[in-house]
Amino acid sequence: MNTEFRFGIIGCGVISRTHADEIGKIQGASLVAVADVAEDCAKNMAEAYGVDWYSDYLELLKREDIDIVNILTPSGLRAEIAIEAARYGSM
Repeated sequence: MNTEFRFGIIGCGVISRTHADEIGKIQGASLVAVADVAEDCAKNMAEAYGVDWYSDYLELLKREDIDIVNILTPSGLRAEIAIEAARYGSM
């Protein structure tokens, strides 16, 4: 069985590039999109990894081609994003 896992990253701060690099090392995994409220951060990361970008993480969550989301925002923001990710994942 050949399974592919498609990732999205929410939060394009310093640690996000480490996550993106590690995703790239996983056989059968690929980064497909990133999101950050700071548009420049999202654009720069998207250009570096050849993926789509969003300034609204909800737009990323609407995609049907994302299996896993790495939430890399400040800790106080993660719960709300995780709840939204779970809602979209169950649709």
